[in-house]
Amino acid sequence: MVQGKKEFSLLWDSRRFVHGAHLYPDGSILVNLHLGLAKLDRCSRPIWVLRKDTHHSILPLPDGSFWTLSVDSEKKPHRPHMANGRREETLLHVSADGRVLEEINVVDAILKGGYHNVLLQGDASRPENELMDPIHLNDFEVVTNELAQRVPRASPETFSSRCKSRVHWRSSA
Repeated sequence: MVQGKKEFSLLWDSRRFVHGAHLYPDGSILVNLHLGLAKLDRCSRPIWVLRKDTHHSILPLPDGSFWTLSVDSEKKPHRPHMANGRREETLLHVSADGRVLEEINVVDAILKGGYHNVLLQGDASRPENELMDPIHLNDFEVVTNELAQRVPRASPETFSSRCKSRVHWRSSA
């Protein structure tokens, strides 16, 4: 997280566009600019900037923190049947003041949950996924206690995301 106008100008230029936004009651706004996330006051002055490859949805929480989507910048481990150098999505939990609280790698969660088939293509004899972006998330929801009671295998820590026209569940715990 970096404070200041100069840092925000590094994220914002004519080639950038807003991927997601959340407007607060005080007029401040949280904007997701793909190369980073920024909170601006009601006069468009930067309050804080988070330089991370974030994109699309912002899901605010009652405590002022929020979840958004990001891309794992760490070197990816070898994964059988998946292309090397691929992009891996993450769910990013960010505090109200722009600090990263938690990051969940979606491919890790899918594999841990036993949903390997979500990542694979083709048939049993050739399941390779050669895509460099096997799961490109645009939106997600946190499953509430109320929804968890209606959905088998879901828990309050479960995240859902649309992928390949199906909904898949994986507990973050």
